[in-house]
Amino acid sequence: MLKVKSFSFNAFEERTILLWDDTKEGVVVDPGCCSDSEFDALVSEIEKEGIVLKAVWLTHGHLDHIYGVNRVVAKWGVPVMMHPDDRQVLDYNPKMAQAFGMPDPGLAPGTMDINDGDVLSFGGCSFKVFATPGHTPGSVAFYSEDERLMLSGDTLFAGSI
Repeated sequence: MLKVKSFSFNAFEERTILLWDDTKEGVVVDPGCCSDSEFDALVSEIEKEGIVLKAVWLTHGHLDHIYGVNRVVAKWGVPVMMHPDDRQVLDYNPKMAQAFGMPDPGLAPGTMDINDGDVLSFGGCSFKVFATPGHTPGSVAFYSEDERLMLSGDTLFAGSI
């Protein structure tokens, strides 16, 4: 059975999603934890639930969705999955951070490519990748047919089009 825990992180109130199942394998989607306390909240939940983290999945590369990537990778040594069309977004993030008066997320290049139609798995769960360009060139959504759950990043969000 899939378990889902969401967090609201950073000044943009970005949603970070932690997914895991009964095997205790899991992934973190869009780790936007910017501060020490936000990262500690994510670590605490992972440790409390005994989750074996397998990967970071990114719906897109905007700074508010990647603030915690380097810290997650440093702590757990997991791969980062992202659509290749968002590499240009990563390159622009330092300027975006400066414009918003926020720290540069500093994501090092080293993501593994995911594309429309790919299937990503952990434990007993599978999610299909759907390309949803528009918000960014490489925006994607992750859909589990078994769980009837879609994680759409900023493709859809309340109060904005």
